[in-house]
Amino acid sequence: MLIVVTRYFGGILLGKGGLVRAYTKAALAGLEEAEIIEIKETMKFEICCDYAQKDKLLHFLEKNERKTEIVFSDRVKVVVEIPVEEKEKFEEDMDKLSNGQLIMNILS
Repeated sequence: MLIVVTRYFGGILLGKGGLVRAYTKAALAGLEEAEIIEIKETMKFEICCDYAQKDKLLHFLEKNERKTEIVFSDRVKVVVEIPVEEKEKFEEDMDKLSNGQLIMNILS
């Protein structure tokens, strides 16, 4: 963890003790407002499907709260980001959803 407190006034009016108290108060205020967030390693899949499969795929991804980027061309290309530990389950879900008809590529 790193806490940075910036002081713009260059004078010495606070003195050393006052400066330490001001920095401490600012750091504590920042910590009180801070939130703990969990960071998970993720990977991206590109999923290609026909327009006939698009609604079913997008509904599934939305229901499971997956971030997506969608490109419409002769086929529908959906880039979805998932946690690495969910890779196998995601692949199984996509296979069941489309009866093996989706084309999936790992991007990263």
